[in-house]
Amino acid sequence: MRLAEKVAKQGYLIAFGIKPFYPETGFGYIKITGEDKGGYYFVERFTEKPDLETAKRFLSEGNYFWNSGMFTFTVGTIDEQKDS
Repeated sequence: MRLAEKVAKQGYLIAFGIKPFYPETGFGYIKITGEDKGGYYFVERFTEKPDLETAKRFLSEGNYFWNSGMFTFTVGTIDEQKDS
């Protein structure tokens, strides 16, 4: 949480992912860039509730997390986004 707070204060929106351990079709998936930025990753793409074959592929590729639905951000970051 402290790392999330620190990164959010730099203007980023933080999405908390859960490392999947089976192919679940009831969750959205977050694809990460794969480059560890010191305990966090940049998000490349979000996929909402894939079919079973796609979920199996995501699991085998290893660079996907389940979307937890939890986020950290500053009000200033959100205000900047709505104005752009």
